[in-house]
Amino acid sequence: MSRKILFAVILILAGALFAQPVLAQPSDIGGHWAEKQIGEWTDKGLIKGYPNGTFKPDSTITRAEFITMVNRSFGLSQSADADFSDVRATDWFAGEIAKARAAGYISGYADGTIKPDNSISRQEAAAILAKISKLNTSGSLDVADSFKDSVAIPQWSRGSVAAVVAKGYMKGYPDQTYQPERFITRAEAIAALDKAVKEGAADRNVYDKAGTYGPATGTETIEGNVTVSVRDVKLQNLVIKGDLLLAEGIGDGDVTLNNVTVTGNTIIKGGGAHSVVLEDCNLPSITVSREGVRVVASGNTSVRVVTLESGAVLVQATVSGPGIETVTVSQEIPANAAVSLTGNFQTVNVEAANISVGVTEGTVASLNVSENAQGAVLNLAGGATVNTLTLNAAVTVSGTGSIQTANVNASGSSIEQRPNNVVSPSGVTVTTGTTTTTTNRGGGGGGGGGGGDSNSSTAVTLTVPELGRMPWHFDAHVTNTATTAAITDLVVGNFALKKDGAVIPLAMANHDERDDEPGRYTIYPEDAFRPMSGEYTLTFSKTGYTSTSVTFEIAPIVTLDIASVTPSTHAAGSEQVIAVEVSTQNVADGEEVTVSFNDYQGNALSPAISNTGTITGNEATVNLSVSDAVYANSYQIIARVGENMDYEYYTITGGIVHAEAVITEGSIVFTYQFFDGAFPNISYGDAHLAPYYLDKNASTVTLRNDTEEVTKTLSELAIPPDGVLEYVDIANVISALWANPTDFFIPTEIELMLQPIAGQSVLWEAKTIRRNLAESEISLMTAAP
Repeated sequence: MSRKILFAVILILAGALFAQPVLAQPSDIGGHWAEKQIGEWTDKGLIKGYPNGTFKPDSTITRAEFITMVNRSFGLSQSADADFSDVRATDWFAGEIAKARAAGYISGYADGTIKPDNSISRQEAAAILAKISKLNTSGSLDVADSFKDSVAIPQWSRGSVAAVVAKGYMKGYPDQTYQPERFITRAEAIAALDKAVKEGAADRNVYDKAGTYGPATGTETIEGNVTVSVRDVKLQNLVIKGDLLLAEGIGDGDVTLNNVTVTGNTIIKGGGAHSVVLEDCNLPSITVSREGVRVVASGNTSVRVVTLESGAVLVQATVSGPGIETVTVSQEIPANAAVSLTGNFQTVNVEAANISVGVTEGTVASLNVSENAQGAVLNLAGGATVNTLTLNAAVTVSGTGSIQTANVNASGSSIEQRPNNVVSPSGVTVTTGTTTTTTNRGGGGGGGGGGGDSNSSTAVTLTVPELGRMPWHFDAHVTNTATTAAITDLVVGNFALKKDGAVIPLAMANHDERDDEPGRYTIYPEDAFRPMSGEYTLTFSKTGYTSTSVTFEIAPIVTLDIASVTPSTHAAGSEQVIAVEVSTQNVADGEEVTVSFNDYQGNALSPAISNTGTITGNEATVNLSVSDAVYANSYQIIARVGENMDYEYYTITGGIVHAEAVITEGSIVFTYQFFDGAFPNISYGDAHLAPYYLDKNASTVTLRNDTEEVTKTLSELAIPPDGVLEYVDIANVISALWANPTDFFIPTEIELMLQPIAGQSVLWEAKTIRRNLAESEISLMTAAP
């Protein structure tokens, strides 16, 4: 199959990295481990060095620069509001931050900033690469656990680090560490992006030439997203494991999908009054954002939901499968836009105001108008039928098509044709045909078939059990009062929900009957992101049944969050009081909050570290006193209120946590130990591992008295790998610490000074231990031969 792979990497970054390309090779990359990648990108004009001919591959880059590299290497162009307090519209990177926000791979910090000028760490780069490459970050962590400093990799980035290392985008250092907090270099960034772009090229399949793509028989599977960017393209016999974008480049042209399955979302941004044709396709969801496009479904096509963000024409033509089941005319659609529907649809939800929706022919089982759709015009042509029309806003219904039942829940609507049955709450005014009526009883008004509360109606029992009440949905049981049998075949239009007199639009009512719960329907409000709480009234209505209502209450959702931890980290070996600020929602004043300091897996320490506080105004601050005996690297701070829990990871940085110099019976002992989290005691033999970098040529042992002293470096003393220097008799002390035995003197003080290597990034500062010798210790030296 001929297919063009999008592999346009355009890195035009700020400063030297983003300047116009110069093809000369930088003078400082020869022999560098990333020489090949830097050279290739320089040859292609994708990057440039500095004016003096260097590239500085080991220099760091900022977060804004790395984001820009990602955007351009992955071809991102869509923007969203970059509402960060430290990004101004005039900043060179403002547009790049907006693209990253639209792509969803950045979210910023808790204080509302993005810190664009900060250098970016290796773990931050890994998190971005994992998101933009859509890697699985919840899989095996074995790769991350294999690093010697694995415990230094915090939980928030652990999955991302494991994913990018497993894919080969990034790797550890020769000493088997990953160093998550180390800033990524220019060379490392280019190498990682180069691998990610090449590895992920198959995920960005682009069809940019007219033609037919896909096998003539059988099926082909494409892993990743697919884009069609020109007209007159036909895709056939494909399984797309990702999203399908019909892009703007199609213009008003045609695109045909034949036996195509898309596991993700299908986005239509191109196509015109001719057609986007779906033949025998399986598409879970379609979003239409192209004004006037015509979408035709035929054959054994199945589309669960089409969301319209623009005017469009939807046609179901000779459909043998489920076809398009639900159409939602969203609030994103502009005013005065026109929507045309032809064929049979299970559910049509109209959420936009001042637009027109026409049904030219076919049957709509449930047509629902939300309270936000004031001023909408519905036109039902002569060949159209609506089984249940639910109006929660004042609209105009015209045409000669038929309406079986109209549930009118808001005054001011005008229905040109007479529905067979009109149901409305008391006090609602509606015009049907040329007659305007106001309902004066709970069951509803006139219409061709009379009101829903006629004497021949079947009595109904409606309940909302307490165990079925959730913040985002609830269960309703609808049964025959006389026989207790379930009432089935109901649709969302048979239910109306109100709170404080205001109509709450409903999205769906799923029949989920169980043997012990007959007539069970799970009902979902349209606004799935706004949890329900308080008192609600649910009304049921259907032709042939009595209308009935039930009032029920949903308890408010309780939340608990750790808002801040101060300080956010501290050095090992120091006593620290940590202030933990928690915030809650719907927690009564006086409730107790417990905050504990635990190991990185959440297990209690021994002895336990915890404290309690009291919620006031949904806030509390609890102080934890962390002993200087706690030396691990990663911890969990856990807050609990009742059954609610939240946690944050806390880091204690490494360094020298133990050093001493003593003289004992017949010997002198010097010891020092480091801590890095993975290994509680890191001695000299491991201290060369970053970030410990002990300078054994500058670190010394000194013996002195009031007039004399002698100093030897650790290199001169050949300190053993276990970090303990022990001379077992005074003769060895003399030969090791004195240049010549004849220079022997009696020391009264012993000093151990440990120094990091200059210029290295370490987590500790130089440390000096001085100890005055006791008389008994001096006497040992005096007795020396």
